[in-house]
Amino acid sequence: MDIKCIFFSEFDIILGPILTYQTPPNFITSTTFKVLQFHVIPKNYMCNKLMALSLGELTLLGVPVEIINPKYKRGSFEFNFGLILTQK
Repeated sequence: MDIKCIFFSEFDIILGPILTYQTPPNFITSTTFKVLQFHVIPKNYMCNKLMALSLGELTLLGVPVEIINPKYKRGSFEFNFGLILTQK
């Protein structure tokens, strides 16, 4: 497998799920992210578990995380650091 993209996504209290960083730039388009956003920042019960999502020839691999702490406006901080891989 080859790494095609590395990304960091988080839940913004106003905007919802956002793609904060990615390399290479623009590998994940805004249209593609709209489709993937609920898999990248999933419901709480899916957090802290390794997730793999098949996207045809690509695989999205990530570990969504939820940090619960009252210092955050929503009482938690949700993010995902992930990879997009190709199958050889």
